Amino acid sequence: MVVQLIITIILAAGISFLVTPRLIHFCHQKKLLATPDGRRKHEKPIPNLGGFSIYIGFLFALLVAFPFLSDSLKQYPSFIFGILGTVIAGGLCFIMGLFDDLFELKAGTKILFQAAIAACLVIFGVRIGFISSPGDGMIFLPMWISAIVTIFWVVAVMNAINFSDGLDGLASGISLIAGIVFLVIALSRTEPLKAEVPAFLSAAMIGAIVGFLPFNFPKARIFLGDSGSQLLGLLLATISILGAFKGPVLIAVGIPILVLGIPLLDTSLAILRRSIKGKKIYEPDDEHLHHALVKKGFTPIQTVLILCAITIVLGAVAISVSGCN
Repeated sequence: MVVQLIITIILAAGISFLVTPRLIHFCHQKKLLATPDGRRKHEKPIPNLGGFSIYIGFLFALLVAFPFLSDSLKQYPSFIFGILGTVIAGGLCFIMGLFDDLFELKAGTKILFQAAIAACLVIFGVRIGFISSPGDGMIFLPMWISAIVTIFWVVAVMNAINFSDGLDGLASGISLIAGIVFLVIALSRTEPLKAEVPAFLSAAMIGAIVGFLPFNFPKARIFLGDSGSQLLGLLLATISILGAFKGPVLIAVGIPILVLGIPLLDTSLAILRRSIKGKKIYEPDDEHLHHALVKKGFTPIQTVLILCAITIVLGAVAISVSGCN
C-alpha cells in the first residue's frame, strides 16, 4: 500500500503544482485579488482562490487512486459512500468559499452553509457514530446525537483552519502536518483494509498541499482564501471521522483534537475573547495567536515556523498515545 500512497501523493502534488501558476495568472488577468487592508498585511493585491488548486489536485489523485482501494471497498462497501460524500462536500465547500472570497458572505450565512455541507457528509454516512469506552467496548450514539456531534465537529474544524489562515503558509503548513499525522496513524492500524480509505484521502490532501505550498509560503504569490482554508478544514475533519481512532475514550476523542491543537485553541480563545469584550464571536480581529507572536517581535516566517513546530510536537504526541493500534 505504501507505493500506491506515494503515487497518490506525487500525482496530487504534480497537478496542484502545475495548476497553481496558471491560476495565479488567471486571477491577475481577471482582477480576482485580495487587496491589503487593516487585517491583510501583504504589500500588494494577491490572488486568493488557492482552494481551486487544492481541490483539483486532491480530486485528480483520488480518482487515479480509486482502483487501489478495490479490496477495502469490497470488505467495507460503506466507504464508497464516504468517498463520494467527501468529494461532493468538498466541491460544495470550495464553491461556498469561492463565493465568500468574491462577495464576502455574512458570517451567519457562512455558518448555515457550513452546517449544510457537514449534513451532506452525514447523509453519506460520514459521521461520528460511536466513541470508544474503557477497554475494548464502544458507546454507540443515537442517530440524531451522532448527526449533531458530526456537524459540530466539521464546522469547528473548518473554522479553526480558516481562522489560522492569517499568515502566508500557516494554514496550509498546519494542515500538511496534520494530514501526515493522520496518515501515519492510519498506516499503523492493525486493520489495514479499514485504514486504506482514510490513508488515501490523507495522501491526496498531503500531495495537493505540497504542490501548492511553494506558491503560498512567504512571500506568498497566492493565498488559500476561504475556498482553500475551509476545504482543508473539511478534509481534515472528514479524515479524522473516517479514521475512527480507537483506544480509551479520552485518547480516541483526544487524538484529532491534539493534532489540530493550535487552530482549535486559537478558535476557542477567539470566541472567549470576543464574548468577554461583548463582540460578536464571528467578528474578525487581529488578536489571533499568530498576530500575538508577530506583535512580540517575531517575523511572519518565524511565527509560521514556530506554530508548525508546535503542531509537529503535538502530532508526535498524538501518534504516541494512539498506541499504533
